[in-house]
Amino acid sequence: MKYINYEVTARNEETGRLVTDTFYCPSEDAAREDFLDVYRHATYTILEVKPEAGALTAEEYAKLAQIAREHIPCLGGRKDLEAMNSDDLDFFETAVWSLEEALAAAYRAGKEAAAKK
Repeated sequence: MKYINYEVTARNEETGRLVTDTFYCPSEDAAREDFLDVYRHATYTILEVKPEAGALTAEEYAKLAQIAREHIPCLGGRKDLEAMNSDDLDFFETAVWSLEEALAAAYRAGKEAAAKK
């Protein structure tokens, strides 16, 4: 499960004051829950939850993992790019041309995604 920083903005219902805080979570829903737990001393209305600038969305992350599996042979059996906390599983040798192919595919995917917006 991929964790990223989510920026949560909320309004204190008693004072009207806006609060923005960052939570490292696996999903937007988890960020909302964490915010409400941390700020449980007052009533807050969450106005916005968004991934921190530059963070990959779940779809982008899945695409990146797919590209890595397709172009870097030693990753073929992995479902994601998460650390496994094992040298044997997290560190490997690969050919530079495999990295070049993976980076080129990721670049093209990024260009295609930007063109759709």
